[in-house]
Amino acid sequence: MPLRRIGLDDRGRAVFVRLPYDPRAYAVPSEFVGDVRKSFGEFGSREILTMGDGPFTAFVRVRELERDGKRYVLLRRAARSEWAIEVELTDDTLGDIRELSPEEAWALARERDAAHDPAVELADK
Repeated sequence: MPLRRIGLDDRGRAVFVRLPYDPRAYAVPSEFVGDVRKSFGEFGSREILTMGDGPFTAFVRVRELERDGKRYVLLRRAARSEWAIEVELTDDTLGDIRELSPEEAWALARERDAAHDPAVELADK
């Protein structure tokens, strides 16, 4: 896991540090997008996003964005690895899914770290 709990602050809140960058912890698994397309291709992403047992249930919705006239939602996986994807918002069939590069996912994690209270610092090693 890219985060390690190191204790509590003076107000009793958990304090975490982020382990040094390792692209493997931020890379989308090679089979993920293909598996989603195979199992959920006939569903719109808006429906998939509401499924209690769908492929996106373990993701955190970060924000919506527009690219090339299409609406997307940025989803971040927060588990042992912290990869991220952008999913085109559709109603009838599954649209585009863009895998964020490990570097983009790292930047997203660091953005979240800065907003965390207390902020998540980088570990020495």
